[in-house]
This record gives sequence, C-alpha cells and structure tokens, in this order.
Amino acid sequence: MKFTREKLDKTITLLLPLAFIGPVFLNLLAYVMDGQRHETFRLAFVLGIQALAALLFLAGVFLLWKEKPAFRRPIVFTALIPVLLGVVFLWALCIREDRAFLVQELVVNGCYLVSLCCAVLLVWAGKKELDFLKALRVYAVVISPVVLYYCVRMYLPGADYSMISLGNISYMSLAYFLMALCFFLFLQDALGGKDEKHGLRKAEFPLFVLFCIAITLSGTKGAILCLLWGLALTALFFWRIFPSNMKKRCLRYPLAALVCVVLFSTLLFPNIGIDNRVVSFLKEATGIKSVEVANEEVRQTTDILNKIHGGNFSASDKQAYTDRDIISAAGSDAVKQALEEGLITQEEYDALVDIGQKLNKTSTAGRKYYWNCAFNEIREAPLTGRGPLYFWCKYGSYPHNFFLEAATDFGLPFMCLLCVFGLYTLIRLFRRARNRLWLSVFLLYVVMYLPEKLVSGSLYDFSVFFQYGFCILFAFLPERYFMGPGEIPAEDPHHS
Repeated sequence: MKFTREKLDKTITLLLPLAFIGPVFLNLLAYVMDGQRHETFRLAFVLGIQALAALLFLAGVFLLWKEKPAFRRPIVFTALIPVLLGVVFLWALCIREDRAFLVQELVVNGCYLVSLCCAVLLVWAGKKELDFLKALRVYAVVISPVVLYYCVRMYLPGADYSMISLGNISYMSLAYFLMALCFFLFLQDALGGKDEKHGLRKAEFPLFVLFCIAITLSGTKGAILCLLWGLALTALFFWRIFPSNMKKRCLRYPLAALVCVVLFSTLLFPNIGIDNRVVSFLKEATGIKSVEVANEEVRQTTDILNKIHGGNFSASDKQAYTDRDIISAAGSDAVKQALEEGLITQEEYDALVDIGQKLNKTSTAGRKYYWNCAFNEIREAPLTGRGPLYFWCKYGSYPHNFFLEAATDFGLPFMCLLCVFGLYTLIRLFRRARNRLWLSVFLLYVVMYLPEKLVSGSLYDFSVFFQYGFCILFAFLPERYFMGPGEIPAEDPHHS
C-alpha cells in the first residue's frame, strides 16, 4: 500500500504542470502526431489526458482531506472559487438566449478551474514547489523541438503570415503558454539549487531564449508586454534577496528577453508579408499608421458572411461573427469560391479581406472597435450594467479589457468596488508575502498577467477566478497556514 501511495504521489507531481499549461502542451504533442488532420484523435488525446490528470488531482485532494484535517479549511474555501464561476454562468443562463454557448463555456472553464485549484492545493499542502518547477522544466524540454520548428519555418522560402499559428493552435495561445514557461524557467534557475545533479540543469537559459524568440515572432504584444513586465519585477525581487555573487543571474533573463524582442521584431523579423505586430502597434500609437474599424464596416462584413453561409440573423441587432470568424473567412477558400460562383461581388470580397487585415495584421483596430462598443453600452446602463456575459453574447467577443467588461455587465459602481477591493487584497497579500518566498512568487505570477487583463483579458476566463480567487485566500486565511518552509532566505536560496 505504501509503495502504491508513493507511486501515486510521484505521478500526481509529474502531472501537476498540466493544470497550468495542459491544453496547449497536449495540442502541441498532438500536432507532432499529425493530430490536426485527425480531429477525433486530437480531441480524444487532449481531453483524455486532461481528464485523467484532473481525476488524479481530485483523488490527491481527497487524500489530503483525510490525512490532514488541519488543512480542510483552505480546501473548503478553495472550493468556493469554482462555485462562484458556476453561479455567474447559471445567472447568465437564466437571462441569455445563447444557452449552448454558455453551457460550453461553463464546462470548459469549470474543468480547467477545478484542475488548477486542486493542483495549487496539492503543491501548497505538500510543499512541492521545487518538484513542480522541475517537472515543468521537463515539459519545456519535451516541447522545445516543436517550438524550434515553429521559429525556423518562418524563415523558409514561401513562408507567409498564416505561419504565426501552428496548426489549430493560435499564435496567441502559443505565446501565453510560452510566456508562462519562461517565467517558470527563470524561477527554476534561480531557486532550483546549486547541488542539483540533473542533466537538464543547464538547459533553462537556452530554452528561455528560444521561447522568447517564438513569443516575439508570434507578434502577441500582450504576451510580450507581460513577459518583460513580469521578468523585470521578478529580477528586482531576486536582486533584493540574493547575495552579491548571485545578482548577475537575476539580470540575464530580463535582458535576454528584451534583446530577443527588439531584434526579432525588427532586424531579424522574417519576411512574411507584414510588419511584426509590435512594430504595427508602435506605428499606430505614434500616428504613423492610423487604423480604425467603423461599425458600418462590421455590419457590411456580417452581411457578406451571411450571403456566403446563409446566416439567418440580423447584423443590426447582433454581432454574431467574432473578429476571429472574420479573420478566418478573409481570403479563405470558401470566400474565394463564393466570389467565383457569384454569391458575392469583387467589391464585397475586397471589403472582407480589408477588414480581416485591419482586425488581424494591424494591432489596435479590433480592440478600438470593441472598446467603443463597451463605452456605448456603459453609457446606456451605467449603474446596473446589462447582466453577466451580455457583451459577449451580443457582440460575439469580449471587450478585451477586464474593467470595461465589468462595467458593461455589472455597472460602474461594481467596477469601482471591484478595483478598491482588489487593490486592498493585493496590498494585504504583498505585506504577508514580504518574508515568505513562495507567496512572493505567486504574487509575482499574478502581477505579471496584469497587462494582459488590460488589453486582452476577459472577466469570465477561468484564469481570472483562479488568480484572484487565490489572492483573496492567501491574503485573508490565518497565518498558521503559511508557517514553516518557504521563508525568504537571508542569504543564498541555493543553500550556500
């Protein structure tokens, strides 16, 4: 029985990273196995392994409940996080018409959130922080050949803009996945221990550089901004706690990331027909290239797609095609065939391609459109908002701003209260984390994602409930749950 339990613990520890990076990691493995051509196999592979991991995490939490009665209070409070997500979506189901979409989002986000909550409880209660980082490094090594292929193929003859995505893995999902790995690799190098006798010990920095290059080539400015911001904060934190002989190690990661971003978005950016999206953003921000998407253009695009796909909704009262739908349609075989068959005119085809370029190949046009829509909705119902998931159900996407979405769906008073309570929680957590290493690391992880919440995040994403839910738990739970290992070291965290 003891042997079986030890094997279970080792298996769970090895699978813990799947809670944080599982969807993209498993889809990359499926891509290697040609899963993009066999959708049934891909879904079975990805969902099957994630379901197995989630069941093992739940079993681990159940054993934790039985064997550590003193830790039951954190388990109960952690369970409230997915419950809150469920309440919000059930509220939306009662007042929205698009129930199939809402049920799908509830199931997907709910499963991811439960898996994350269980994983954090197991790491927290079992003091498995370093084991978790070591397992993540193995995942990074496994996936590195695919990332190298992603980078190299952009420089091959015939490369074009479509190559910033990898099969059915969008460039944005890939970039945020690699950003998280970069952060964890930095932590593993800083805290992993000098005495570690592992063949992968020297792989962290080269992997970090490779992943930074891939993030830059993807052009995902939110991930790039989060990466630079998070690494700078993390380096400052380690600079404070490391002795003088270790301080240089703190700086090489953010400096390497900055060099990669500058070089591979300008001089070394491949010739794929467009500027890097970071460069596009800078041009638009400085007025060199001004891009706007008008409501009339979106209505016209919706009418064109209706002609092609035989849609039965009115563009005047619902934005049923999202920006990704428009981007995917622009230049697709279906649209070209519709032009050849006379379903749409050449002018309509050109208009569809033009707005697809505005939404995708430029940097800010799509967000400006959604932000303007959000401001209009706030003006119509500033105090109470329109209810949960109103914006998403009406426009087919979210406002790409955490605070605008909160104000649109729940009103300005709620948004202000949320900001005040969030700031108070972060201050309280900061004070508690000052002398606790792993609480500080978690706080850095959460703060790293703040730029993403401003330019790309959604209020209803499972990561929001996970990050801010645990911020509240860690800030307000009694001190006794944070005693013991994990204090800020006085000297070298590598046990000099």
